[in-house]
Amino acid sequence: MITGASSGIGRALAFICAENKYSIIATYFSNKNKTDSLAEKCLKLGAKDIQTFYLDQGDDKSIRKFVKEVEKKYEGIDILVNNAAVVKRLPLIETTTKDIREQIGVNLSGPIMLTSLLLPKIKEKIVNIGSSATKEDFPNMNVYTASKYGIIGFSKCLAKENKGIHVSVVHPHSTKTQITNFERGILPKEAAQVIFNVITGELEVESGGEVNIRDILKY
Repeated sequence: MITGASSGIGRALAFICAENKYSIIATYFSNKNKTDSLAEKCLKLGAKDIQTFYLDQGDDKSIRKFVKEVEKKYEGIDILVNNAAVVKRLPLIETTTKDIREQIGVNLSGPIMLTSLLLPKIKEKIVNIGSSATKEDFPNMNVYTASKYGIIGFSKCLAKENKGIHVSVVHPHSTKTQITNFERGILPKEAAQVIFNVITGELEVESGGEVNIRDILKY
């Protein structure tokens, strides 16, 4: 399962999973057309199956509805990739309450709630997508950075609570996605390949551990 799969790293990861014959559950928040094209391409690339679902990760009702739909279709989920995220690049003094709630909701409380509801069905791994913003100081990203620090703490505690499930955090650096306005960074498929290597175990990381993509790709 990949959240936020309609674009960016999530989309690239879905393609890699398809090439490796995975069955895929992909969520999207906007751009249904791009999600339809994602499904078509994944099947052409070799995916065993792909199902797409609408999910507003900042809305409790949407999360619960999505989980119920998944429970009806699937007995279990091997791997959950919490990838969906949103960022508002503003000085804190210009950041509205709505901006704060949206970023904390989508980036932190949403993944926590989704993971909590799906936990009984998860069999193998949870990969939470963090950010290099937790490793460097970026101005105008206060709330986003705080939410990603929260993901680290959540992941470490979750790993200790659930010994039978491998939990990790992967931190992308600047990547050519909507978050960077497609202006700088590595290609989404390069970041996605590192995430996939964590999924398969080719890139070893202890449960509760972190992977910094910049350290892996040496850029």
